[in-house]
Amino acid sequence: LTAGPSKTLIEFGLRRAQGPDGAFSATRYSYLGLFDATSNVAAGVHFDIPVSGTHAHALVSSYKSLTELKDTMLVSKKEEGQKIDVLPMVKEYRKKLGYESTHEGELAAFVAFAVSFPDKMLALVDTYNTISSGVPNFLVVAAVLDDLGYKALGVRLDSGDLAEISKQTRKIINDTGKILNKPSFSQFRITASNDINENKLIALNESGHEIDAFGIGTNLVTCQSQPALGCVYKLVEINGKGAIKMSEDIEKISIPGAKRIWRLYDKSGKIAMIDLMTMEGEEDEEPKVGERIECRDKKEISQVVWIKPGRVERLDQCMWKEGKFVGKETSLKEMRERVEEGLRSVEDGVKKVGRKQEGEEKEYKVCVSNKLYDYMQQVLRSNITVPEYKL
Repeated sequence: LTAGPSKTLIEFGLRRAQGPDGAFSATRYSYLGLFDATSNVAAGVHFDIPVSGTHAHALVSSYKSLTELKDTMLVSKKEEGQKIDVLPMVKEYRKKLGYESTHEGELAAFVAFAVSFPDKMLALVDTYNTISSGVPNFLVVAAVLDDLGYKALGVRLDSGDLAEISKQTRKIINDTGKILNKPSFSQFRITASNDINENKLIALNESGHEIDAFGIGTNLVTCQSQPALGCVYKLVEINGKGAIKMSEDIEKISIPGAKRIWRLYDKSGKIAMIDLMTMEGEEDEEPKVGERIECRDKKEISQVVWIKPGRVERLDQCMWKEGKFVGKETSLKEMRERVEEGLRSVEDGVKKVGRKQEGEEKEYKVCVSNKLYDYMQQVLRSNITVPEYKL
């Protein structure tokens, strides 16, 4: 939501995840939460999640010059499977573009990576200097790959002012594409990482940037912004009788009784307007399409909303009964599709993250039916201890 619908999100949290299965869990739930891919190869294979990533800084720093390259042969897609030595082509493009002062060891590392993964060339370009070395070295290798029928993917930025550097990077890429008459260069992706969180994404959007994808690790898998989930289990009914948790804080007062939960949509049937709770078994209170329904705020007695839904969806499902699982087995793909559908149905004002302009912020209401509200008041009164004052 913060990055924007057109941006690609990659889970990078493998080395930061906590617990014996933390990395697998983080990958699974990130994908469920609409991340597009993971750098965790094992989890990607296990859960059938797309895998994406780059090489490490260590690969780049392990090379000092082009003479260290052992294998520079690559099968050409344009020459009927003929193996071509890419090293002379690399040197030629380096000279042609005037990039001979870039770090030679970095260029060697990019060549080695490209020969191994010619269709997955996403270069980490900040080991030495992003603008004066990393991006130019990538473009040299990308030009050679293009000549042989391959398409490099792009670059990854991992330090510095990401907004400004992404703009400079895009300009160099586009300018080089024009010089070499390679229009496909404009399609190179710029991926950014480096402790990305919601606040950084908001700041990047406000300042403007040229980033297409974000690799997010630490702040995603360790939940630094919310290390504990503010959610607890409360008993609401036992042996057919309602149970309630009292509190001086109205937010902590539980709603007694077994319930059904409904999502009510606007007349188009596409935008969710309100979630409504009704008492289980009260079929006369079940909301129906086209019928005017009174929805009451559980906290404020005077807050009443009338709605005539264009679509009604029941949300609650029985998953466990008498110690046995009775729910429907759902695949990760199906759950992800459900999340995506749910987000699409919510108004933008509800989903907006960060600073909101006047009129943008909108609360999504969860209401109760009249019978459930009355039942709640009944159980509440029966559990209130009334002090007796002696005069």
